[in-house]
Amino acid sequence: MLKLVSKRTTFLSLLIWFCFSSLGIEAAQPLARISTLTDEAEQQVYRDPKKAESLAREALSLVTEETLFESKYRASIILSDALVEQDKYDQALTLLSNLLTEANNLDLTIQKAQVLSRSGEVLWYQGKVYQAVDRLEGALKLYQATDRPDDISKTLNNIGIMYRHLGDYESALNYLLRSLAIKETLGNKQTIATTLNNIGVIYNHLEKYQEAISYYDRAIEIFEFTGDAPGLADPLNNKGQALEQLGQLSDALEYYQRSLQIEESTQNIRGQSISNAHIGAILRQMKRFDQASQHLNIASQLANQTQSPVVLTETLLQQGLLYIDLKQVGEAERVFLEGLQIATDSSEKEKVVEFHFQLSNVYEMDGQFAKALEHYRLYKLVSEELLNANTRERITRLQFRNKLEQREQEINLLKQQNRIQSLEVEQAKSQKTIIMAFSLAFVVAFGLILGYLYHRKRIARERDISDQLITLDKLKTQFLMHTSSELLTPLSQIKQVSTFNLQQVETNTSEFKALNAIEKYSEKLEIIIRNLLDFSADKNSKLTLNIGPLSINEVISYVIEVMQQDLSNVEVGRLSFSFNNQISADSPSLLGDKQRLTQCIYNIVQRYISRLQEGTLYFHAIPMNESMLVRISNQPLNETQTSKPEDESWETMPFEMNLVHRLITLQQGEIWIDEHETEYTVCFTLPLEK
Repeated sequence: MLKLVSKRTTFLSLLIWFCFSSLGIEAAQPLARISTLTDEAEQQVYRDPKKAESLAREALSLVTEETLFESKYRASIILSDALVEQDKYDQALTLLSNLLTEANNLDLTIQKAQVLSRSGEVLWYQGKVYQAVDRLEGALKLYQATDRPDDISKTLNNIGIMYRHLGDYESALNYLLRSLAIKETLGNKQTIATTLNNIGVIYNHLEKYQEAISYYDRAIEIFEFTGDAPGLADPLNNKGQALEQLGQLSDALEYYQRSLQIEESTQNIRGQSISNAHIGAILRQMKRFDQASQHLNIASQLANQTQSPVVLTETLLQQGLLYIDLKQVGEAERVFLEGLQIATDSSEKEKVVEFHFQLSNVYEMDGQFAKALEHYRLYKLVSEELLNANTRERITRLQFRNKLEQREQEINLLKQQNRIQSLEVEQAKSQKTIIMAFSLAFVVAFGLILGYLYHRKRIARERDISDQLITLDKLKTQFLMHTSSELLTPLSQIKQVSTFNLQQVETNTSEFKALNAIEKYSEKLEIIIRNLLDFSADKNSKLTLNIGPLSINEVISYVIEVMQQDLSNVEVGRLSFSFNNQISADSPSLLGDKQRLTQCIYNIVQRYISRLQEGTLYFHAIPMNESMLVRISNQPLNETQTSKPEDESWETMPFEMNLVHRLITLQQGEIWIDEHETEYTVCFTLPLEK
């Protein structure tokens, strides 16, 4: 009987297992189908986003209340990516918002971070940069809390891009460099290349085009090595922009065309629009207006499909510039105003600045001077905001860091107090107070002995390092003096050759001007080299002077002649400089070292140029008892006193001005300087020849 019951029980168990297994197989079938559809959709996101959308929606239609959230989540993420590729940003945001709510309810940290990150990217495409930054920073905090370095690096990279569009280049570069450091640790070459490319864009905005190109080249090399064609298109396009700014239009056009070929092969509408806009800009500068118009029309059509503010503003800017070249002022005004509105709504400050500047030019061409002035003022205002953004960000960051440090100190103090209280309680309850006291004394004594030994060893090591640094400093000074001395010989030969050739050609010829420039630049270089020699010699207490009679007018005239040749340089010559030598040729002779006095005058004038960058510099010589007071100022003599100010701050001056102070002092003279925001006056005395 017992045996029969056992058989019946076994049969019932098998029957129940079979029924549940059948139900499990039926339940697993929809999950497998959802997974298959999601995989197929993921493969089609960038190839055929419409097909990817259809597959993802079919997968979601199979989702029920019993379906695991992971399956629904993955299908929803793929669907949002497909919608973004079709520029259906609002639908993608709605889907991601619902997904975020579910992830919050289930308290799934990683999924919340991923949804926030994707939402930030979509908001950026819509031009809502501030909202994008908020979402990305929320994702960053969650990734940091769960210690996911790969996701942290990608999010830092994206936040850096956001700050770049806001014109805050310091914050952007800070985030990108942090991202690059993590990526280099992880060793993912493709993501490293992406951040290198973004850092290059920052340097491009800062007009440091060579630095930008170096980062673009590193990114291009990695993308070519890994065979990542879609990733390669962006740094190729960006390098074209840097080459365009450097005036290398043919090379820039080649890089834009290479980028466009890749964007067309990958069907990237945004990339195609940007590349066509840049190609149109190059062709416009080459005066090939018909071809430029064709490319810009294509760019405009594609930009309207994307509705991306970044793409739209770039296309409108280039179209407006073409209209200006074609003298179609009304059309230029229309597209610039449209671009300004889009850039303002999307907080793209660089483009806001550019559109205000171009509108100022358009209205000036059209004779509407009041509107031209209004837009020029707005251009200056936003430009100054961009320039001051870095300073404000640095101050805010330092203040925040200081608060954090204070808070950490308070926490550490509380921990120490709690630790002390715990020790007191333990000691009060302990029955072995005497043993613990002796043990503690032994530990303290042993620690003191170890500390003493360590202190002696550290002092000996620091003494060795100090001796090595002193020796190294002497070697560097000797090398600097030797190299500078060696440079004077070929420099002297260059001057002799240029002086000889100047005597052989006519004054008004281009050859004469070129040779004269060589001679003057050689004289300037000689002054700079002698500055280095005197600085090194004074550091080693080996500075000697050649005192003799000299004409202050002759020295100042020589320096003015050298500086005027230097100011004829294209970049510097745009600024307004002039010199007014009020010292007569028959001024009394001074006692001093002519070569060193020339260096002093040159360094003073250079200081004036770097400080004020424009204006007129006056030179005066005033006899005073047994010395001569030489005054160099951007104010006429009757507007500024020559009295010596009470406070001197030579420690904050560059080494050239410190050298001036040292050389004047060694020639038995005195020197003082009076600098303000718009005033610059240097006075020094030298003894008169007896």
